Amino acid sequence: MLYGSGGSGSAAHLAMVYFELLAKVNLHIFRTRARAGDYDLIAGQTSTMITGMAALMPHIKSQKLRIIGVGTASAWPVLPDVPTIAKPACRATKQRQWYGILAPAATPRDMS
Repeated sequence: MLYGSGGSGSAAHLAMVYFELLAKVNLHIFRTRARAGDYDLIAGQTSTMITGMAALMPHIKSQKLRIIGVGTASAWPVLPDVPTIAKPACRATKQRQWYGILAPAATPRDMS
């Protein structure tokens, strides 16, 4: 089974590696860039992906993609019928991710 990733060492990549360990499965990485991985998943070139869902929500709502589970402790309010994978057997799969907005150091203050 091929999976997409947000890049080598990214939170999504490490979450999938950890999931492999917990689930005792051997998956193979196919893509290592987040957006490329999204497109490969939609096109059926990869089988699965752990990723942020904001960019993929239109594809989930149009049923081009099926969300299998969320890595939160309880159901996600936006998709309340999607199960959480944070059950006792997979409780350690809960992931936290941090995003920052970055700009070159020379960016004028009024632009930041």
